[in-house]
Amino acid sequence: MKPKNLAIGVAVLAALAIALNFINKPAGSSGVSADKQKVRGRALLTPENEELLEKAQEVVIQAQKTLYINDDDKNRSDLSNFTLVEDAKKDDEVFAKKGATLDASIVAKLLEKEVNSVEVSETVTLSQGAAGWLVDSFHGLPGKDPFDSNDGFLEDLRKAKIVRTAGKTEDVKKKHETGKTTVSFKDQEGNTIWAFNPGRRHDSGGRFAAVEGEPYAYHVQSKISSDNDNFSWLSIDNDNDDWAENNLLAFLEEGDEVEKVELTYPTLPPVVEAITFTRAEGKWTTEQKVAGKEFDESKASDLIDDLIDIRWSEALSLDSEDVKGAAGHFRKLVLHTKSLGKFEIQVGRSPAPPKPPKSDEEKEEDSEDAEDEDDTEDEPEPGPVITLIESKSVSDPLFRLAEKTAFDAGESLYDAIPETVAGFFKDPPPPPPPPPPAVSQTGGTSPTGAVTPAPRKKITVATPPIPVPPLPKKDGETNAPPPPPGPPPNITPPPPPTTPPPPLPESK
Repeated sequence: MKPKNLAIGVAVLAALAIALNFINKPAGSSGVSADKQKVRGRALLTPENEELLEKAQEVVIQAQKTLYINDDDKNRSDLSNFTLVEDAKKDDEVFAKKGATLDASIVAKLLEKEVNSVEVSETVTLSQGAAGWLVDSFHGLPGKDPFDSNDGFLEDLRKAKIVRTAGKTEDVKKKHETGKTTVSFKDQEGNTIWAFNPGRRHDSGGRFAAVEGEPYAYHVQSKISSDNDNFSWLSIDNDNDDWAENNLLAFLEEGDEVEKVELTYPTLPPVVEAITFTRAEGKWTTEQKVAGKEFDESKASDLIDDLIDIRWSEALSLDSEDVKGAAGHFRKLVLHTKSLGKFEIQVGRSPAPPKPPKSDEEKEEDSEDAEDEDDTEDEPEPGPVITLIESKSVSDPLFRLAEKTAFDAGESLYDAIPETVAGFFKDPPPPPPPPPPAVSQTGGTSPTGAVTPAPRKKITVATPPIPVPPLPKKDGETNAPPPPPGPPPNITPPPPPTTPPPPLPESK
């Protein structure tokens, strides 16, 4: 057979085989393609599942990521949330096995071997309590609401629609990282209501995602057409400390809940330095007295404001050197509330270590460079401010929190507390100056200090002269004015009377 005829025969047989396969294919076997078409435009979260999620009592986020470790990680109180996904090793030497839970000792070993990053899995567990959501995986601290319309990611899920299928779930898991993060919604008994796996972002917006129990993974975008919304759609935070509220006492601000504060300084007995503030008619008062001083209400008011506004930035292990160094130096504040029981806050720091003595060589160098030396550069610094917070009520999420973790909450509260009780008092205002001496009517000082009223002045009003008619004329008189008066007549006074001389004395 010629080659040309052979090729034609093979093509005919292939066409017949395809036709027979299509004819013999059972009804409904083209459903794979139909299923792909059916899901296009469908909401990722179906109405039935959305209704179920409203009843969720627990949300679990489990995510794999790279953890870059450093010296500060040894002091963290959340290391138990990290589990190794792979063996931690360097140059084929294994330091920690896969599945091991990180702690301070493992971190110290990794740092010693200069291993600066490991692949870990972190679990965030949120549960709904009586007063709100709690971060069970992070000391049970009050947490953010995952269903919140502003911050919660459930709102993003409601806006998601499927653009197309991206392949079978198992195939997409590794290629598009839909296996690294799992978000599960559970009911009160711990049963999973709905779970999905968000993957990496898509170049055209949205991201890949897979739903537990569905055979295909999807390319998902937001229903909103904005490019910005599509590219930023669905950001799920998988850090425990980000889910926990950092302002733990903010609720005490409502309705002036705090009504009394007791402050005790870390003085050794039998000397105890303390002061108590009480709110009365909107102002803070105290029964404490300091000779020659008066209470400065603004100092107490500012202190209470800082107490209510404590915001921590880092949770520390109680075994860290900074926390141990602050022991014995805590200023203790007890807050009495109207209806929420008592809260205790301790704030302190380890004092600066003594300045080490200088060697003879250093002293000689200092004397030579005395003009250029800045003495403050070598002064030892005190440790960071450590804050402990706890509630005395068993039902409160902050109950015995000081036995679990400490916080780095900055220096604001520490600085608001004066060094001693006397710092809450100030000098009284100077007395008013005496009134100036009163001046009497005659220009002197009134003996009684009273001002003599000035005499009333007589008010005169200028009036025009009244015309007087001329007198009638006599015979021979004219209207000429009378001559001016001449000089007075020369009058010679009469001589004085003569006085006779006194008589002569009689001779004897």
